[in-house]
Amino acid sequence: MDLRNIDLNDPVVKRVVLIIFAGIGGAFLLSWFAIKPLYGEIESLESEYAGKRDRLTEIRQVTTNLASLEESVRDIERRRDSLQNMFFESANVPDLIGTLAKMAVEEGFLTSSFKPLPNQTISHEYYSGMVYEVVLRGGYHEIGRFIEKILGMDLIINISDLNLRTEPSLVSKLNNRDYMDSRQKNRSIESVLAEFKLVTYSINR
Repeated sequence: MDLRNIDLNDPVVKRVVLIIFAGIGGAFLLSWFAIKPLYGEIESLESEYAGKRDRLTEIRQVTTNLASLEESVRDIERRRDSLQNMFFESANVPDLIGTLAKMAVEEGFLTSSFKPLPNQTISHEYYSGMVYEVVLRGGYHEIGRFIEKILGMDLIINISDLNLRTEPSLVSKLNNRDYMDSRQKNRSIESVLAEFKLVTYSINR
């Protein structure tokens, strides 16, 4: 068809041309108002999908390691509690003295002394040490077992400055029949005077 022979003044031609331009305009408007927003939404969804996919991967990795992490936390907690139990919750003097006195009675000591020495308290940034002066009168075996029991307690306890010497009144006691008769057969004579310092520790909170 020779476009040069087209008469634009012809009503039929005009309608055809208008229809063509209307179609082009409609396609442009469809692209601008409908298709382009869809592409924008697709791009937004792709970005959101990538972010959530990465997050899901992280969560799956955490979930996979969760059981191991929980067990690790429990182990740390048990270890912490075990270490804390080796310290006194506070410098509880009456409780400790009561415990030591009971142990002394169990070992058969008739005379014993447990004296706190607050002027010798050990101060540290993280812990404090309470010093006690302990005096026992008894046999070698009883004193040995008593010290062994102290060191076997589930607490951090130090013993220092141990001094053992013969009980000054031993001779007179041996000559006293009433004293000898009053001693139970399974207990030793109070032949030794033992003096030492005992230190317990508490955590500073």
